Amino acid sequence: MPLSELLARSKGLPPEEVGLSPSTMNRYMTQIGNIVDICKHAGYPFGNFEGVSGLRTKRKGNTRNERGRFSTEEVRKIFVLPVWQGAAGLDDRLINGTEIFHDAAYWVPLLSIYIGARREEICGLLVSEVDVDTDAPCVRIEENFVRKLKNEQSKRRVPIHPELVRLGFLQYVEELSKLGHVLLFPELRAASPSTPMGDVFDESWQKIRAAALPKAKEEGKVLHSLRHWCNNEMKQAGVQAEIRKDILGHTNEGVNEGRYTDPARLRVMADALSTLPHPTAHLNVHPIHLIEPVLAHTARPARAKKSVA
Repeated sequence: MPLSELLARSKGLPPEEVGLSPSTMNRYMTQIGNIVDICKHAGYPFGNFEGVSGLRTKRKGNTRNERGRFSTEEVRKIFVLPVWQGAAGLDDRLINGTEIFHDAAYWVPLLSIYIGARREEICGLLVSEVDVDTDAPCVRIEENFVRKLKNEQSKRRVPIHPELVRLGFLQYVEELSKLGHVLLFPELRAASPSTPMGDVFDESWQKIRAAALPKAKEEGKVLHSLRHWCNNEMKQAGVQAEIRKDILGHTNEGVNEGRYTDPARLRVMADALSTLPHPTAHLNVHPIHLIEPVLAHTARPARAKKSVA
Protein backbone atom coordinates (compact mmCIF):
# COMPACT_ATOMS: atom_id res chain seq x y z
CA MET A 1 0.00 0.00 0.00
CA PRO A 2 1.47 3.42 -0.91
CA LEU A 3 2.44 5.73 1.94
CA SER A 4 -0.22 8.24 0.88
CA GLU A 5 -2.95 5.60 1.31
CA LEU A 6 -1.54 4.51 4.67
CA LEU A 7 -1.60 8.08 5.94
CA ALA A 8 -5.13 8.61 4.66
CA ARG A 9 -6.28 5.39 6.31
CA SER A 10 -4.73 6.39 9.65
CA LYS A 11 -6.92 9.52 9.81
CA GLY A 12 -9.98 7.37 10.33
CA LEU A 13 -8.49 5.20 13.08
CA PRO A 14 -8.53 5.78 16.83
CA PRO A 15 -5.12 6.86 18.23
CA GLU A 16 -4.38 3.46 19.80
CA GLU A 17 -4.62 1.77 16.39
CA VAL A 18 -2.29 4.16 14.55
CA GLY A 19 1.24 2.92 14.04
CA LEU A 20 2.95 -0.45 13.84
CA SER A 21 2.55 -3.29 16.30
CA PRO A 22 5.62 -4.37 18.32
CA SER A 23 5.89 -7.62 16.34
CA THR A 24 5.83 -5.72 13.03
CA MET A 25 8.46 -3.26 14.26
CA ASN A 26 10.72 -6.13 15.32
CA ARG A 27 10.25 -7.87 11.98
CA TYR A 28 11.30 -4.68 10.17
CA MET A 29 14.36 -4.38 12.41
CA THR A 30 15.32 -7.96 11.53
CA GLN A 31 14.95 -7.21 7.81
CA ILE A 32 17.10 -4.07 8.12
CA GLY A 33 19.76 -6.12 9.91
CA ASN A 34 19.66 -8.70 7.10
CA ILE A 35 20.18 -5.99 4.47
CA VAL A 36 23.18 -4.63 6.38
CA ASP A 37 24.67 -8.15 6.59
CA ILE A 38 24.26 -8.64 2.84
CA CYS A 39 25.98 -5.32 2.16
CA LYS A 40 28.78 -6.22 4.57
CA HIS A 41 29.50 -9.57 2.88
CA ALA A 42 29.33 -7.91 -0.54
CA GLY A 43 32.13 -5.55 0.49
CA TYR A 44 30.07 -2.52 1.48
CA PRO A 45 30.17 -2.33 5.31
CA PHE A 46 28.09 0.26 7.18
CA GLY A 47 30.88 2.02 9.10
CA ASN A 48 30.36 1.68 12.85
CA PHE A 49 26.97 -0.03 12.61
CA GLU A 50 26.35 -2.02 15.79
CA GLY A 51 23.19 -3.88 14.89
CA VAL A 52 19.51 -3.28 15.50
CA SER A 53 19.05 -5.00 18.86
CA GLY A 54 18.76 -1.67 20.66
CA LEU A 55 15.93 -0.63 18.32
CA ARG A 56 13.82 -3.72 18.84
CA THR A 57 10.63 -3.37 20.89
CA LYS A 58 10.79 -5.26 24.15
CA ARG A 59 7.81 -7.48 24.81
CA LYS A 60 6.34 -7.22 28.28
CA GLY A 61 4.53 -9.81 30.34
CA ASN A 62 3.84 -13.44 29.48
CA THR A 63 4.35 -13.86 25.72
CA ARG A 64 2.76 -17.31 25.92
CA ASN A 65 -0.62 -15.57 26.22
CA GLU A 66 0.17 -12.80 23.77
CA ARG A 67 -2.27 -14.06 21.13
CA GLY A 68 -5.49 -15.89 21.89
CA ARG A 69 -5.67 -19.61 21.22
CA PHE A 70 -8.72 -21.68 20.44
CA SER A 71 -9.56 -24.73 22.49
CA THR A 72 -10.68 -27.87 20.66
CA GLU A 73 -14.25 -27.27 21.82
CA GLU A 74 -14.14 -23.73 20.40
CA VAL A 75 -12.83 -25.06 17.10
CA ARG A 76 -15.70 -27.51 17.01
CA LYS A 77 -18.18 -24.65 17.55
CA ILE A 78 -16.85 -23.05 14.38
CA PHE A 79 -17.53 -26.15 12.33
CA VAL A 80 -21.12 -26.63 13.50
CA LEU A 81 -22.09 -23.46 11.63
CA PRO A 82 -24.33 -23.76 8.52
CA VAL A 83 -21.29 -23.12 6.30
CA TRP A 84 -20.34 -26.77 6.93
CA GLN A 85 -23.70 -28.25 8.01
CA GLY A 86 -26.06 -26.77 5.43
CA ALA A 87 -26.93 -23.14 4.69
CA ALA A 88 -30.00 -21.35 3.33
CA GLY A 89 -28.07 -20.12 0.29
CA LEU A 90 -24.83 -18.60 -0.95
CA ASP A 91 -25.79 -15.19 0.48
CA ASP A 92 -27.11 -16.78 3.67
CA ARG A 93 -24.20 -18.97 4.72
CA LEU A 94 -24.90 -18.53 8.43
CA ILE A 95 -28.62 -19.38 8.25
CA ASN A 96 -29.61 -23.04 8.55
CA GLY A 97 -30.61 -24.78 5.35
CA THR A 98 -29.55 -27.57 3.03
CA GLU A 99 -26.94 -25.95 0.77
CA ILE A 100 -23.24 -26.78 1.08
CA PHE A 101 -20.84 -24.70 -1.05
CA HIS A 102 -17.24 -25.75 -1.46
CA ASP A 103 -15.25 -22.53 -1.65
CA ALA A 104 -12.71 -20.59 0.41
CA ALA A 105 -15.18 -20.08 3.28
CA TYR A 106 -15.55 -23.86 3.51
CA TRP A 107 -11.94 -24.98 2.96
CA VAL A 108 -9.63 -22.29 4.39
CA PRO A 109 -10.54 -22.84 8.08
CA LEU A 110 -10.28 -26.61 7.54
CA LEU A 111 -6.84 -26.27 5.97
CA SER A 112 -5.81 -23.95 8.82
CA ILE A 113 -6.39 -26.61 11.46
CA TYR A 114 -5.30 -29.70 9.53
CA ILE A 115 -2.10 -28.48 7.83
CA GLY A 116 -1.32 -25.53 10.13
CA ALA A 117 -0.39 -23.13 7.34
CA ARG A 118 -0.53 -19.33 7.45
CA ARG A 119 -3.53 -17.45 6.05
CA GLU A 120 -1.78 -16.15 2.94
CA GLU A 121 -0.08 -19.51 2.33
CA ILE A 122 -3.51 -21.16 2.12
CA CYS A 123 -5.46 -18.45 0.31
CA GLY A 124 -2.73 -18.05 -2.29
CA LEU A 125 -2.34 -21.75 -3.15
CA LEU A 126 -2.36 -22.80 -6.78
CA VAL A 127 -4.16 -25.87 -8.08
CA SER A 128 -0.79 -27.17 -9.32
CA GLU A 129 0.62 -26.92 -5.79
CA VAL A 130 -1.60 -29.76 -4.60
CA ASP A 131 0.27 -32.99 -5.34
CA VAL A 132 -2.10 -35.95 -5.50
CA ASP A 133 -0.07 -38.39 -7.62
CA THR A 134 2.14 -39.44 -4.72
CA ASP A 135 2.01 -42.04 -1.96
CA ALA A 136 1.33 -39.20 0.48
CA PRO A 137 -0.78 -36.44 -1.13
CA CYS A 138 0.50 -33.05 -0.05
CA VAL A 139 0.44 -29.32 -0.68
CA ARG A 140 3.59 -27.52 -1.80
CA ILE A 141 3.85 -24.16 -0.11
CA GLU A 142 6.17 -22.04 -2.22
CA GLU A 143 6.41 -18.55 -3.63
CA ASN A 144 4.16 -17.96 -6.62
CA PHE A 145 2.77 -15.12 -8.72
CA VAL A 146 0.06 -14.14 -6.22
CA ARG A 147 2.01 -14.16 -2.96
CA LYS A 148 5.44 -14.36 -1.45
CA LEU A 149 6.48 -16.39 1.57
CA LYS A 150 7.36 -15.07 5.01
CA ASN A 151 10.88 -16.54 4.96
CA GLU A 152 13.03 -19.24 3.39
CA GLN A 153 11.83 -21.86 5.88
CA SER A 154 8.24 -21.28 4.80
CA LYS A 155 8.89 -23.17 1.57
CA ARG A 156 7.85 -26.72 2.36
CA ARG A 157 5.58 -29.66 1.64
CA VAL A 158 2.82 -30.60 4.08
CA PRO A 159 0.76 -33.82 3.90
CA ILE A 160 -2.97 -33.54 3.31
CA HIS A 161 -4.71 -34.71 6.47
CA PRO A 162 -7.08 -37.71 6.06
CA GLU A 163 -9.99 -35.62 7.36
CA LEU A 164 -9.52 -33.22 4.43
CA VAL A 165 -9.52 -36.21 2.09
CA ARG A 166 -12.68 -37.59 3.70
CA LEU A 167 -14.50 -34.29 3.23
CA GLY A 168 -13.64 -34.19 -0.47
CA PHE A 169 -10.69 -31.82 -0.75
CA LEU A 170 -9.01 -33.85 -3.49
CA GLN A 171 -12.27 -33.95 -5.47
CA TYR A 172 -12.50 -30.18 -5.08
CA VAL A 173 -8.99 -29.78 -6.50
CA GLU A 174 -9.90 -32.07 -9.40
CA GLU A 175 -13.00 -30.01 -10.23
CA LEU A 176 -10.97 -26.78 -10.21
CA SER A 177 -8.42 -28.43 -12.51
CA LYS A 178 -11.11 -29.59 -14.95
CA LEU A 179 -12.42 -26.04 -15.18
CA GLY A 180 -8.94 -24.77 -16.02
CA HIS A 181 -8.47 -22.71 -12.87
CA VAL A 182 -4.94 -21.82 -11.78
CA LEU A 183 -5.83 -20.52 -8.32
CA LEU A 184 -7.18 -22.94 -5.73
CA PHE A 185 -9.56 -20.22 -4.50
CA PRO A 186 -10.11 -18.03 -7.57
CA GLU A 187 -12.96 -16.10 -5.94
CA LEU A 188 -10.39 -14.50 -3.60
CA ARG A 189 -8.52 -12.80 -6.44
CA ALA A 190 -9.29 -9.09 -6.00
CA ALA A 191 -9.65 -6.65 -8.87
CA SER A 192 -6.51 -4.92 -7.60
CA PRO A 193 -3.50 -7.27 -7.88
CA SER A 194 -1.92 -5.61 -4.84
CA THR A 195 -4.71 -6.78 -2.53
CA PRO A 196 -3.65 -9.93 -0.61
CA MET A 197 -6.04 -12.81 -1.14
CA GLY A 198 -6.09 -13.38 2.60
CA ASP A 199 -7.51 -9.89 3.07
CA VAL A 200 -10.38 -10.78 0.74
CA PHE A 201 -11.06 -13.96 2.72
CA ASP A 202 -11.01 -12.04 5.99
CA GLU A 203 -14.49 -10.67 5.30
CA SER A 204 -15.93 -14.20 5.40
CA TRP A 205 -13.80 -15.16 8.40
CA GLN A 206 -14.96 -12.20 10.49
CA LYS A 207 -18.58 -13.26 10.02
CA ILE A 208 -17.82 -16.91 10.79
CA ARG A 209 -15.87 -16.10 13.96
CA ALA A 210 -18.53 -13.70 15.24
CA ALA A 211 -21.31 -16.23 14.65
CA ALA A 212 -19.49 -19.12 16.33
CA LEU A 213 -17.68 -17.32 19.15
CA PRO A 214 -18.95 -13.77 19.80
CA LYS A 215 -16.21 -13.02 22.35
CA ALA A 216 -13.33 -14.35 20.23
CA LYS A 217 -12.39 -10.97 18.75
CA GLU A 218 -11.95 -9.26 22.12
CA GLU A 219 -10.01 -12.32 23.32
CA GLY A 220 -7.55 -11.87 20.45
CA LYS A 221 -8.50 -15.11 18.70
CA VAL A 222 -7.92 -14.73 14.98
CA LEU A 223 -7.60 -17.06 11.99
CA HIS A 224 -3.91 -17.47 12.85
CA SER A 225 -5.06 -18.92 16.17
CA LEU A 226 -6.21 -22.03 14.28
CA ARG A 227 -2.59 -22.53 13.25
CA HIS A 228 -1.63 -22.18 16.92
CA TRP A 229 -4.23 -24.82 17.78
CA CYS A 230 -2.61 -27.23 15.31
CA ASN A 231 0.84 -26.65 16.78
CA ASN A 232 -0.32 -26.87 20.39
CA GLU A 233 -2.31 -30.09 19.89
CA MET A 234 0.68 -31.80 18.25
CA LYS A 235 2.87 -30.64 21.12
CA GLN A 236 0.43 -32.02 23.70
CA ALA A 237 0.46 -35.33 21.80
CA GLY A 238 4.26 -35.52 22.17
CA VAL A 239 5.31 -34.55 18.63
CA GLN A 240 8.93 -33.33 18.63
CA ALA A 241 9.47 -29.60 18.18
CA GLU A 242 11.62 -29.95 15.05
CA ILE A 243 8.91 -31.96 13.28
CA ARG A 244 6.30 -29.38 14.21
CA LYS A 245 8.57 -26.62 12.91
CA ASP A 246 9.00 -28.45 9.59
CA ILE A 247 5.21 -28.69 9.26
CA LEU A 248 4.59 -25.07 10.22
CA GLY A 249 7.49 -23.56 8.28
CA HIS A 250 9.44 -22.38 11.32
CA THR A 251 13.23 -22.26 11.58
CA ASN A 252 15.04 -25.17 13.22
CA GLU A 253 17.89 -23.15 14.74
CA GLY A 254 19.82 -25.93 16.43
CA VAL A 255 22.79 -27.41 14.55
CA ASN A 256 21.55 -30.99 14.86
CA GLU A 257 17.92 -30.19 14.03
CA GLY A 258 18.55 -27.69 11.26
CA ARG A 259 21.95 -27.60 9.59
CA TYR A 260 22.77 -31.31 9.67
CA THR A 261 19.35 -32.80 8.92
CA ASP A 262 16.78 -32.66 6.11
CA PRO A 263 13.17 -31.62 6.73
CA ALA A 264 11.00 -34.42 8.04
CA ARG A 265 9.71 -36.79 5.37
CA LEU A 266 6.06 -36.57 4.40
CA ARG A 267 5.26 -39.83 6.17
CA VAL A 268 6.81 -38.51 9.40
CA MET A 269 4.78 -35.30 9.08
CA ALA A 270 1.64 -37.29 8.33
CA ASP A 271 2.13 -39.33 11.50
CA ALA A 272 2.53 -36.09 13.48
CA LEU A 273 -0.63 -34.57 12.00
CA SER A 274 -2.53 -37.78 12.72
CA THR A 275 -2.25 -36.99 16.44
CA LEU A 276 -4.59 -33.99 16.03
CA PRO A 277 -8.10 -34.20 17.48
CA HIS A 278 -10.93 -34.26 14.91
CA PRO A 279 -13.23 -31.32 15.70
CA THR A 280 -14.92 -31.94 12.31
CA ALA A 281 -15.69 -35.63 12.80
CA HIS A 282 -19.41 -34.81 12.96
CA LEU A 283 -19.47 -33.36 9.42
CA ASN A 284 -21.12 -35.33 6.64
CA VAL A 285 -19.56 -35.71 3.20
CA HIS A 286 -21.34 -33.85 0.39
CA PRO A 287 -20.84 -33.85 -3.40
CA ILE A 288 -18.60 -30.98 -4.49
CA HIS A 289 -20.71 -27.89 -5.10
CA LEU A 290 -18.78 -24.97 -6.57
CA ILE A 291 -20.03 -21.41 -6.39
CA GLU A 292 -21.27 -19.72 -9.57
CA PRO A 293 -18.38 -17.19 -9.95
CA VAL A 294 -15.93 -20.11 -9.98
CA LEU A 295 -18.02 -22.14 -12.43
CA ALA A 296 -18.39 -19.13 -14.74
CA HIS A 297 -14.81 -17.83 -14.31
CA THR A 298 -16.30 -14.51 -13.22
CA ALA A 299 -13.75 -11.99 -12.01
CA ARG A 300 -14.31 -10.34 -8.66
CA PRO A 301 -15.73 -6.82 -9.12
CA ALA A 302 -13.73 -3.84 -7.94
CA ARG A 303 -14.81 -2.27 -4.68
CA ALA A 304 -16.72 0.97 -5.01
CA LYS A 305 -14.65 3.89 -3.78
CA LYS A 306 -15.94 5.59 -0.65
CA SER A 307 -17.17 9.10 -1.27
CA VAL A 308 -15.34 11.84 0.57
CA ALA A 309 -17.60 14.45 2.14
